[in-house]
Amino acid sequence: MKKILALTFIALAFILSSCEQDCNCPPDYLSIKTVIGNVNANSWAYSNIDNNNYFSATIPVPEITKDVLRNGVVKVYRVFNYNQSNETHTELPFLLQCEYIDENGDAYPYTTETTAEISAGQVTIIYTESDFKYEIDETFIPETMTFRIVVMY
Repeated sequence: MKKILALTFIALAFILSSCEQDCNCPPDYLSIKTVIGNVNANSWAYSNIDNNNYFSATIPVPEITKDVLRNGVVKVYRVFNYNQSNETHTELPFLLQCEYIDENGDAYPYTTETTAEISAGQVTIIYTESDFKYEIDETFIPETMTFRIVVMY
């Protein structure tokens, strides 16, 4: 009986000692910060790179640290009708099927894409259209957009 108890104790000690982890375990709480960022129509910058034309705008988010990038989560949502009764939030990346109808009534389908690039201290919003109509109409700029950025760590 003593031998069985001794073996059981040794096995239990081995199991418990093998459960230790060498990791960056999260704390017992979760911190959540929310930032509302507006990108005005005149804030969009156009990048005219061969085969990769897009508009971009940067929203400062000092809550995003290098530690958050490595150990946390950042979610970005496009907000439609901000502070109105019909407000909606759509997580990025966001693709929208659209249709342009010219003066003759001819329809031209295209897709818009809004996505986010997250780095320490900021979120860069990237906007493209599949037909690149902004290459034809050089006065085109994306509309003013509102974003909700959620930083969890």
